Amino acid sequence: MSTLLELCSITDFERYPGASTLDAAGRDWVVAEIRAFSERAEQETNRLFYFEERTFIFDVPDRMSVIQLPAFGNRTSTPASVAQVHESTDQDWTANALTDADSYVYDDRTGMLHRKYGSVWTGGPQAVRVKWTSGFGTDLTHVPRDLRAACVRQVAFWWQRRDSIGLQSQGVQGGSFSVSAPGEFLPDVREVLDKYAIIGGW
Repeated sequence: MSTLLELCSITDFERYPGASTLDAAGRDWVVAEIRAFSERAEQETNRLFYFEERTFIFDVPDRMSVIQLPAFGNRTSTPASVAQVHESTDQDWTANALTDADSYVYDDRTGMLHRKYGSVWTGGPQAVRVKWTSGFGTDLTHVPRDLRAACVRQVAFWWQRRDSIGLQSQGVQGGSFSVSAPGEFLPDVREVLDKYAIIGGW
């Protein structure tokens, strides 16, 4: 299970303009929502935010020349790097040599691992194992400022409407917008998440 990098802190929330003074129960609620936002942000962006080496094993369709990695490093800080690639038809990773690093290239803009020279990956269930590093960092100091601010703003909004979960529209600083479901992201928060989203797949 991956380590979760929480994208803002209770201190960030308490500094947010108009934030309420929290009792112990309120603090627990906000901490839980910060974690919930961070988890959802990973899902929405197809990123893993905590920086570490990871190993994933992929089912690969026949004659596939590209693999979509589920997360990669910050576009403006430390990019992910692929450490090694193994291909196998029987998942015996010790008996098979590493795939030659010159035979593939990793595009850190898209999270795509491409075979070079017109070749394809070994196809089949659990046919390719990739080790690589990904994420922003190991603490809040590495979280991009816009993503950290988005976390605070969204959690503050959830806090403000915690007693009206079924509400379908809500005023925000003189305006209003529709909420399609409890937990829906604010429009400006969605814009930030879209900026960091990896879009792709097979």
